[in-house]
Amino acid sequence: MIAVTGATGHIGVNLVRALAMAGRPVRMLARRPPPDGLFDGLDVQFQHMDLLDTATVQAGIEGSELVYHLAGLISISGDPGGQLEAVNVQGTQHVAEAALAAGVRRMIHLSSIQAFDVLAEGPVLDESTPRASMDAPAYDRSKADSEEVIRRLMPQGLDAVILNPTAVVGPIDHRPSRLGQALISLRNGSVPSLLSGQINMVDVRDVVRSAIAAETHGKIGESYILGGHPMTLPKFMRMAAGICGVESPGFVCPMWLARASAPFAQGLAKLRKREPLYTSEALRALRAHPNISHAKAAAELGHAPRPAEETIRDTYTSFKALAL
Repeated sequence: MIAVTGATGHIGVNLVRALAMAGRPVRMLARRPPPDGLFDGLDVQFQHMDLLDTATVQAGIEGSELVYHLAGLISISGDPGGQLEAVNVQGTQHVAEAALAAGVRRMIHLSSIQAFDVLAEGPVLDESTPRASMDAPAYDRSKADSEEVIRRLMPQGLDAVILNPTAVVGPIDHRPSRLGQALISLRNGSVPSLLSGQINMVDVRDVVRSAIAAETHGKIGESYILGGHPMTLPKFMRMAAGICGVESPGFVCPMWLARASAPFAQGLAKLRKREPLYTSEALRALRAHPNISHAKAAAELGHAPRPAEETIRDTYTSFKALAL
């Protein structure tokens, strides 16, 4: 049995489908049941799990051979109510301790590129780059701290591998991610302007393939950056506009202007009780190191990102099938 936490998220759904379609029994662990129709005919069972409830975590992992830990909380607005610390750090500790107690063969932890100091200087950002420091955004620190939780348990016998995907795009983004929602908004003509900045885009299916490879080829205690294609955000959006057949906005908002207006945008969103379109933390991610290397994952896990155009085209096809 393979246990997958956060199994109803974007990466989780794609991972569970890939495992089940290969004939491997999967136990989906999440707070809410999966969407209807995504796992018809597959050997998948759902079990409720709350990362902050150790009893449900232990029950979900008991009897599993492998554990994929994907569950977590994303925030571009600090750590309201301490939820990032509770879910990403304490929740990871609960999963890791349960995996150790259950004697699982391996735990594969899906972290994030944000666990690193994405503004670090040097010719390349790779696995030797320092993790996020105390002055980094709360989300980045929570991902770095969650990795440290796992490393502290390794001397006790926990076999674990850590994966750090970059910006994930791809099919079955059923609760659209921020990039997924940007693609939908662009298609619907509701993007008034583009924003300067850069991303490193990786297909969710390539992340899943490399995660599965980490079961047998990942080295215990090692981290692997699962990167893809570096490009400016305007290039990404213009590529998407060409694929879905709409006109791309002509104006590109410079980063300095976006950074200057971010506090006002965040304050306005708070008054309206909505999530802000962008924050200073989100803009920081768009200023990340332009040269993120996935050479280690390529050499040891066979990580091979497919063309960006294929990813965007398949994502739009999936949105249509999902009626998004």
